[in-house]
Amino acid sequence: MKSSKLLTPAQTILRVPQHHKLSKSTRLYVSMPEELRLSPKKEPLVNTYTVANKVYTALAVLLFIMPDRTATARLASKWGGVAGYALAAGACRMLKSATRAGRLASDTYKRLNIGLMGFCLTFWAMPAEAGFLAEPASMKLLTFILSAAKAFGFVLALTGWQYGVDKEGEQFFKPGELLRDLVSGCASTLKGLRVKNAKKALTYRNCLIIVLLGLFSSLFEGIFDVRYAEAFKRSAFDISIQWSAISRLFLISTMIYSLKDAAERDRLTGSTFIQMNVLVGSWALAVGFAQGLRGYWIEMFAFSLPFFIRAYRSTLEKKEKASASA
Repeated sequence: MKSSKLLTPAQTILRVPQHHKLSKSTRLYVSMPEELRLSPKKEPLVNTYTVANKVYTALAVLLFIMPDRTATARLASKWGGVAGYALAAGACRMLKSATRAGRLASDTYKRLNIGLMGFCLTFWAMPAEAGFLAEPASMKLLTFILSAAKAFGFVLALTGWQYGVDKEGEQFFKPGELLRDLVSGCASTLKGLRVKNAKKALTYRNCLIIVLLGLFSSLFEGIFDVRYAEAFKRSAFDISIQWSAISRLFLISTMIYSLKDAAERDRLTGSTFIQMNVLVGSWALAVGFAQGLRGYWIEMFAFSLPFFIRAYRSTLEKKEKASASA
């Protein structure tokens, strides 16, 4: 008598009679390794990150090509806005891949979701980059689009963070767990500012301090502008541009901290961290180029160099490891 072959629960569930034909998506799911299979609950999240990536990419292109009523007077702010939406698009792309791989519980992607939330939290500060348009009707339309896109991104990032905290994703919003995760995350972040591997992480830590100083300085200036707008004749455009810069710096700071943490753990060859290096370097280069028209560009250019160099080296190391293992 032949001994019956024992089946795992997953194999038992996936047994299908021969006369039943499987759909293409089901065949792909069955053939995929178990650790890479995406929970059906997270499929809508992957699709939503994809939509957000396309929306923010389109907005970055639109802001880049649209006319500027200030000419070159505030070009750095305009290009900074373009870079901000490009950063958000890149963050959504990385989070989409992390969701597909079941990695949202990683601290790197929790920080990225929180950074995206911070970027999108200024959906109330408008017209922001839409204020560069001269025509009132066009400005109002773009203001609505930018505000809606940021509100959409905030809800998406909050959902992604929730999935990272609650791996099962059975409940959309658990304030207690999110608060505990935020408190513990802030505590570990403060501890993580210390450099253990100076050769690989010191540059990232120093860049992070520069960005944080700019963030806090811009934050205090933004609060001052809101409080004394009438006294100092600050327009809604001036105030919203200031808060737009604050939101960008918040997202950038979470990326640089993740890069510093990855450098400490010698993980910079990962595709996520290569993308982060390119994104942060591109932001600094874009702002520096715009500032160059007014005579001071060297600072941002110097700031961007370490990120591009590290991205290039990490790409070479990744290729060497792949060829060595082949």
